[in-house]
Amino acid sequence: MSLYMKKIMEKLKEEIREHGTFEVLTKEIEEIMTRQKEEEALLEEQEKLRNAAAELQKTIAEKKLANEQEKRRILNELSEEQRNVEKLKLIADTELEYVTEWEKARYEQNSLSCDMEVEKLEKILNKWRIREKNEQRVHAELTKFLTQETALLEEKSKEWEERYVREKETYQKEIRQLRIEIETRRKELDELEEEVAQLPYNNRISHLFSLRRMPR
Repeated sequence: MSLYMKKIMEKLKEEIREHGTFEVLTKEIEEIMTRQKEEEALLEEQEKLRNAAAELQKTIAEKKLANEQEKRRILNELSEEQRNVEKLKLIADTELEYVTEWEKARYEQNSLSCDMEVEKLEKILNKWRIREKNEQRVHAELTKFLTQETALLEEKSKEWEERYVREKETYQKEIRQLRIEIETRRKELDELEEEVAQLPYNNRISHLFSLRRMPR
C-alpha cells in the first residue's frame, strides 16, 4: 500500500470513529474523479494537441516538400532560362559578328562605289570645264567676229546711206529734168496737134512724115 493510500485510510478510520461518516472517502473519490476528468481533459487536449502537431508537421512536411519541389522547379527554370540566355547570347554574338562583317563589306562596297562615282563625276566635271572653256573661247571669238562684222556693216551701211543720199539727189535732179522735158514735149505736142488740126487731111499726113524724119 502506498503512502497516499495509508493517509487516506487513517483519515477514514478517524472520521468513522469520530463521526461515523465517509466524507473523507467521498471527497477523495470526488477529487480522484475530478483529477481523472482533468486528466482525461488533459489527455484529450494532449491528443488534440498531438493531432494538431501531427497535422502541422504534415502540413509543414507538405509545405516543405512543395517548397522543395517549387525550389527545384524554379532552379530548373532558372537553369533553363540561363541556358536560353547563353544560347541567345551565342546567337546574338554570331548575328552581331555576321552583321558587323556584312556592314563592313557593305561599307567597303559603298565606299568603292562612291569613289567610282566621285571619279566619274570628276571626269564629267573636267569634261564640262573643258567644254565651258572651249565655249568661252568660241564665244569670245564669235563676239570678236560679230563686233568686227557689226562695225564693218555699220560702216558699209553708213557708206550706203551716204551713197543713197547722193544718188537720191542725183535721181531727183534727173527726175526733175525729165519732168521738165516731158512738160516741154507735152507743150510741143499740144502745139503740134493744134497745127495739124488746122491743115487739110492730105497735108496732115505729109506733115507727120516730115516730123518723123526730123532729128530729135
